[in-house]
Amino acid sequence: MTSPYGPGYRFVCPPNWPPAVPGWAPPAGWQPNPAWGPAPPGWQFWQPVVPVAQPGPYPGTAAGVDKVSGLAVAALAAGALGSPLFSVIFGVLALKDIRQLKRSGRNLVYLGWALCAVWLAGIVVVTLAVSSGEPQRNPAGEVSSPGTLSPLAVRVGDCVKLPGLTPDVIEEVEVMPCDSPHDAELFSIVELDRTGSPDSEEMLDAAVDLCAAEIEEFLDGAEPTRALDVVAFIPDGRAWARGDHSSRCFLRDPAGDFVGSIRDR
Repeated sequence: MTSPYGPGYRFVCPPNWPPAVPGWAPPAGWQPNPAWGPAPPGWQFWQPVVPVAQPGPYPGTAAGVDKVSGLAVAALAAGALGSPLFSVIFGVLALKDIRQLKRSGRNLVYLGWALCAVWLAGIVVVTLAVSSGEPQRNPAGEVSSPGTLSPLAVRVGDCVKLPGLTPDVIEEVEVMPCDSPHDAELFSIVELDRTGSPDSEEMLDAAVDLCAAEIEEFLDGAEPTRALDVVAFIPDGRAWARGDHSSRCFLRDPAGDFVGSIRDR
């Protein structure tokens, strides 16, 4: 027996009858078992098939695929390029787009903001390094931009401008690339007699003598074309107590500034 109402209906047994097999319809001439009892008054044996709603795709997307927010991609790109302002603007708009249109890309926004934080941290580090006044060095250790250092922190081969040598204590010297005008170069570091006093004239004279003995090796046997001054810096009492017992040996051209290594003077 088919539904008198059309194919969109199915046969439904009353609740006091045994349940029918899904999709079953009574054949022609079929009669219910009298033991089941009568159907409730007004019972509709043929009822419309109610379709089950299936989840569909989000508006404007392919079936079953969440569309990635283009604004989220823009926020990530801006963060990777180090543009915090645009990354924040695109990110805020992207989160609104994701929430309203049910799109994906929230993690891209957060990643873009994280990259911005990395950029900002790097800028702060570089700014602090530059503002500290210390010279910057290239990967080979050579000074690439000028700055100031304690004489005890200058490295062999560094080119410097020495201040007037009349003060008893010189706390800083100007360090610069050797292709910039300068008047001296640190050519050696020598160890001092640890039993002496760092504040004595004898210790300073001994440092000058030790430095002068290193000149021939530094110049590789060549004779300088002009007279050069040997300048020795010895540690003060505090540095001496910390274990620094060495003297920094500078060669200085009394004629004034020059460019390049003092070996070529």
